[in-house]
This record gives sequence, C-alpha cells and structure tokens, in this order.
Amino acid sequence: LLGGGGGGPGGGGGWWQRVEAGGGSTQRDFCAIQRGFLRDHGEEVRRRLKDCLGVPVELTPAPVSPQVQQRFVHACKTAEKATTLLRPVYHGTEAKNHRSIFHHGLLVPGTDSNGNVQVRNGLSHGRGIYTSTVENPWLSKGFCTQPRMLVCGVLDDAVEKATPERIGNFMITKESPSLRHVGAAIVVFDAARVAPLFEAVWRPAAAPPDHSAQQRTAAVAAAAVAGGGSSSRGAAGRPRKSRTAGDLAATRGSAALSAFLGRRAARRRRGL
Repeated sequence: LLGGGGGGPGGGGGWWQRVEAGGGSTQRDFCAIQRGFLRDHGEEVRRRLKDCLGVPVELTPAPVSPQVQQRFVHACKTAEKATTLLRPVYHGTEAKNHRSIFHHGLLVPGTDSNGNVQVRNGLSHGRGIYTSTVENPWLSKGFCTQPRMLVCGVLDDAVEKATPERIGNFMITKESPSLRHVGAAIVVFDAARVAPLFEAVWRPAAAPPDHSAQQRTAAVAAAAVAGGGSSSRGAAGRPRKSRTAGDLAATRGSAALSAFLGRRAARRRRGL
C-alpha cells in the first residue's frame, strides 16, 4: 500500500512517505518514487525479464518530461493510501514511440488534447493503456520492435470481483473505475495513474552456429567407413562394393558351366 512498508509483488514499500520526503520538488518526488520502486521491485523485474528473454537486462531511469513527472506525482499524493498499490507492469510498443511516451506519458487512445492517439492493437478489453503484469513480460514483449521495453508503475486500486467476468477468452478478476485486471494484462483507463519509470534494454542472444554442413560431411565420411573404407567409385560417382571370396567363386562356377554347355552343343552339331 502507498502508506505501508515492505516490498514484493505489488507491495507499496512506503511509497507515500517517500513522496512526502522528496522535499516538495516534483523532480525530487519522482526520483524518490524511482529509487523506491527499484529497491522494492528491481530484483523481481530483472529476474522475470531474464527468464522471458534468456539474457540479462539493464534498467535505466526513464527520462520523462516534467509534465509527466508532475502528473504521476500528483496522482500518487491524491490516491487513497489505504487501498492503492504501486504495482510494477510492462508496456511493449514500437521503439520509435518511446521518445513521445517520455515526453507526453502513456495516453489512452483518443483522449489527448488533439484526440489523435491512434488505437494500434485493438480495444478488446476496454479503451485504455494496455500493460502486462510483472509475472508476464512475454505479453508486452510481443509488441516490442527492438530489444527495449518500458517498465512502468501503476497506481492499482482495483477490487477483486466476487464473480469473475469473461471477456472473450479471458476473465476480469479485479476492477475499479481506474483500471481492470484481465488475464495477464492490466488495462489502465486513467492515464495519470501510470507512468514509465524505467526502460529495460537487453542484448539479444546470439543465434547458435549452423553446423549442418559439417554434420552432412561427417555423415558421408561415416558411411564410407561403414562401407569398407577402400571401396572405389563407379562412373556415376556411386560407391562400388569390394568383391568377396564368395562372389569370386560364384563367378568362376558360372563361367565353367557356360564353357561345358558350349562344348556339348558343338559335339551335337558334329553328330558325336
């Protein structure tokens, strides 16, 4: 909870006190949120991302604009402390969008001053900002065009539903006017309650070397050895098997029979 202590998944870690201890400056307050977030959730975020990506990640503070800082700090200060969690989530998008997000913040489609934030990936679970829970980075990874992903903080005041509600293939398990938990996603309807705090960057794992050519060569060599090793090749390049003693005896016997039959036919012609 914002006013509580302790870290862990969804834990508040004393966020409210940290914001108040920022010294009154929006920038100091926002930096206090980033430091506390990293202290409480950094280890799990790195571990979850490494398990998903197969490589370590680096978390760098998101260079968000003063207006984005002010909006999120204000939302933290005015949130209901007893019922609100500062929860880590991921947001995956095209890498070219990161600079705009750092400047304007994450926006609900169609709700900026010009109404021109386009719907990019559908609104099957409501018109909002789509994020994935800390346990499910694969969901956001699917929308990344480069090895970069936004790690965000969301002010979560959702209440568990007595009876989960199905939308499409997924169930809504928690909900509030501000956001909705559906499947592995959290859809945020109030843009002030979510902000990018860090950018996760990683180096893609190198592709394994292609040993197929060497394996084919080794297979041909092994076949040659299995076939006798000293076999020669015919005109068509096919291996010619070495002739055994049995093969030679059969050949000599066939030649002798042919000679006998030839002599008998000649005697009959002479009337012998």
